[in-house]
Amino acid sequence: MNIIEHGGSINGFNSLVLRITNSKDLIVLLNNTGNTSLNEISDEIIDILYEQPYDMPEKPLLQSFTEIMNEKGIDAANDFYNKKIEEGEKIPEGSMNMLGYSYLGKKQYKDAIDIFKLNVKAYPQSYNVYDSYAEALMMNGDKGDAITNYIKSVELNPNNNNGIKKLQELGVEISLPVEVKVDPEVYDLLAGKYELNPQFIFTITKEDDKIFVHATGQQKVEIYPTSELEYYLKVVNAQITFAKDENGKIEKLILHQNGQNMPAKKIE
Repeated sequence: MNIIEHGGSINGFNSLVLRITNSKDLIVLLNNTGNTSLNEISDEIIDILYEQPYDMPEKPLLQSFTEIMNEKGIDAANDFYNKKIEEGEKIPEGSMNMLGYSYLGKKQYKDAIDIFKLNVKAYPQSYNVYDSYAEALMMNGDKGDAITNYIKSVELNPNNNNGIKKLQELGVEISLPVEVKVDPEVYDLLAGKYELNPQFIFTITKEDDKIFVHATGQQKVEIYPTSELEYYLKVVNAQITFAKDENGKIEKLILHQNGQNMPAKKIE
């Protein structure tokens, strides 16, 4: 069976287009619920198309959570999800965040706050969950707890410009990220292509003593150093860390965005 496929992902959305050349069957998968494994789904669809054994998908944890919330209320949904967290199961961070913002948009502040609070419990090392939780608290008039959570968010990610600006608006003095001067020769060592997956490549280039990143399907943008191996973007809230192997050569970059740490191996 010959298959041609192409996919991509960004900020909680991913897609996959797959064509089986022998039969000319086409599978198109579009997802907006977080980084769902579309390759696994396409494998099961192929099995169905060619009358092979296949596994039915399990009900997503987020669906169970929202069903309980709609039928029994947020407290029952909280109890359900807390048990799941203790058992090691989690709703994808981005999916839970989107659910929280859906309630925030409807001004159902208590429900939104409870959802964001659960996301903090599930992902305590993610700056983004604290940022979202703080936003809901602030909209509900809880300035003190909003400040506490914005501070935690900025502690986890000193380049969280949104958190810094919100704290300044709330009267809290906090410093903006400090750019450092890096020898442009360092950029030559970082330049190259980095593979997040076969369909998504980061290209790092040096131009006029500046450094840029160009991701597949996106515009090229400048990145700004806070150290020789750590950089942040101004166009979106994201950071890039470069990592060396045991011989001191650059082996990968790690994209830090939306609470995720996504490694991309250097391929050239």
